[in-house]
Amino acid sequence: MEQKEPSMEEILSSIRHILSKDEEVATDSTIPLDNTHTSSGNEVQSTQVVELTDDMMIPNQNATIENNQKEADMPLISEPTEKATVNTFSELSKAIEQEKIQEQTREGQSETSLEELVRSILKPYLKEWLDAHLPEIVEKVVQKEVRRVINRSDLS
Repeated sequence: MEQKEPSMEEILSSIRHILSKDEEVATDSTIPLDNTHTSSGNEVQSTQVVELTDDMMIPNQNATIENNQKEADMPLISEPTEKATVNTFSELSKAIEQEKIQEQTREGQSETSLEELVRSILKPYLKEWLDAHLPEIVEKVVQKEVRRVINRSDLS
């Protein structure tokens, strides 16, 4: 004998019966969700119950955000290095400011001194020479320093 498959109405009726029993047993930790299902043109209202468990809870995100903020606020360099860097920038700023003041003073003078004349004539030649030779000089100095450090490490 073949078993007769239940009809759609019988299946829906069975689901409604189970859901109504679940609703009676539901506690304060359940949240009903309204869903509408359409089957063969008939709309059927059903209520789905989801029970919240501890593993579904979202961990305290505020603590994670605070920890990330603390890590982001931590400096990358030590305090002595920061102070030395600030001092260097301060000195550089002062030197630039002094140079501007001297330049304004020079421009304000109607007479040109011999030193200023020589400086203005030599400046393009000096720039050309530095452009041509400075990279080579820097490379040699760096290589020499690297060799010195390597030789020291071999002795240790």
